[in-house]
Amino acid sequence: MQYLKYLHFIFPVIIAFIVLSIIIRNSKINRFERKIRSNPVYVQGTITKIVPDAPSKMGVVNIEVDYEFISEEGNIYRNKHVRTAINTIDLYNYKVGTILPVVYLKTDPSCNIPNVKMEMTQ
Repeated sequence: MQYLKYLHFIFPVIIAFIVLSIIIRNSKINRFERKIRSNPVYVQGTITKIVPDAPSKMGVVNIEVDYEFISEEGNIYRNKHVRTAINTIDLYNYKVGTILPVVYLKTDPSCNIPNVKMEMTQ
């Protein structure tokens, strides 16, 4: 029972740690996307696997997609287990074998992301 008096210290530390880790993770992801957008190459990739999650009430569904694309140099690059969000209405358009817009860093094609955020705003 002695440890119960320290709970009011432990809970805020745990919550602060969770919030801090989320902030750090989001800043790394944003830095990676800004790096790609600074010198981009836009190509068409092909979906090789797709796993949708349950749709939300807001009309958005998270998907996990595997895709491949051919760079300007002619090399094939594959990316697996990429998570992104799309509109639930557009889920029908994302099937194995369909085209997925991809953007990659011109100097390093292994740094790539699906370009679906642009499609959601159209």
